[in-house]
Amino acid sequence: MLFGGTALAILNWLTAVFDAPIEVRALYVLGVMAFCGVIVLAVREVVAGRRARKINKLTALREDGVRLRNERFSTNEALIAWVKEWEAWDRSVISELERVGAEPSDVAWFKTLDTISNPKAFEHAINGNHATHLAWLSEKLERLLTIVRQLDE
Repeated sequence: MLFGGTALAILNWLTAVFDAPIEVRALYVLGVMAFCGVIVLAVREVVAGRRARKINKLTALREDGVRLRNERFSTNEALIAWVKEWEAWDRSVISELERVGAEPSDVAWFKTLDTISNPKAFEHAINGNHATHLAWLSEKLERLLTIVRQLDE
């Protein structure tokens, strides 16, 4: 009965609107259009906020990766610690990509390095292992930037 009463009230309101003079009907139409416009703007704000939250964490992780790539040290002990930090960063990025709903193909592309598109030489590498990890990290940073830009569209 509740819905029947509500439907009846809406029907009575609509009848009153259609029986009203044209000027009153025009005001009703303008009011409905304004209400719909407010709803559309509110939805856009919510979507923009969600998108920004997705991008902010990934952008911060990318900045961490750039810091890692540019970090300088000279001992094997420091390299071991650096590789562990690099691996933790890699896991964090993969986890965040999955959390924000990145395309599975993009997550897989980030995870698996088949070929490195633009291998770079790093003068601050202390040995071949470090140079390899720097090249991997550099490639992952480029891929992450591409994915973030796609998510931001």
